[in-house]
Amino acid sequence: MEYCSRKDAVRIVMPEEESFVGFHNHKKMMRVPFAIYADFECFTEKLDTCQPDSSHSYTKAYQLQRPSGFCYHIKYAHGDYKDPVVYCGEDAAKKFVQCIEEEVRAIAKLYKEKKPMEMTDDDKANFEASTHCHICGDALGGDKVRDHDHLTGKYRGAAHNQCNLDFQLPKHVPIFFHNLSGYDAHIFVKELGFSEGKINVIPNTDEKYISFSKQVDNLEMRFVDSCRFFAQLVG
Repeated sequence: MEYCSRKDAVRIVMPEEESFVGFHNHKKMMRVPFAIYADFECFTEKLDTCQPDSSHSYTKAYQLQRPSGFCYHIKYAHGDYKDPVVYCGEDAAKKFVQCIEEEVRAIAKLYKEKKPMEMTDDDKANFEASTHCHICGDALGGDKVRDHDHLTGKYRGAAHNQCNLDFQLPKHVPIFFHNLSGYDAHIFVKELGFSEGKINVIPNTDEKYISFSKQVDNLEMRFVDSCRFFAQLVG
């Protein structure tokens, strides 16, 4: 209330008549080529606790969730990549972070390879007949280049030179958990700090995180709560 009282009242500002709003950030349209889906399993251990001081309020911890194992599956936009990974052991949280960082490093290595363009006769005919950029949709005119996928080498379409330069692979790998903010994050988040890499957090509260990420090589591991993510897509 103290902060809001110093601000002006919110008012609706309507656009001028016959004005238009358009989407121009076309480089954000590229599909993420890799996505990881993960989940943990835990043992529930009972705890014996007592009230420390009857004159003060307190939180009673009566059980402890100890991770027993995990599974993750990497999905690749262009086909099969590898089988799901399953691990069981007392060091599941630590092992999970190590495995995910290795997977992201392997993906980063694929990014750097950049396969040369492979064009079929149909691709060449498509390029010659194209009059509009397949990225932004505007007319090409004399500004016309070939755009291709750097991971597969496949021709994607004709594009403006600048559109082609801006249309880069996403610099992050999303890692989806069913209940990241409410449960799974507490299992392994502390393990992220034991290796190099900058960590960023989007908190919901002091104990719950909407999302958090860590830089590995030139890619970002982005841990996402799938419930929140898909709810935003539907909403």
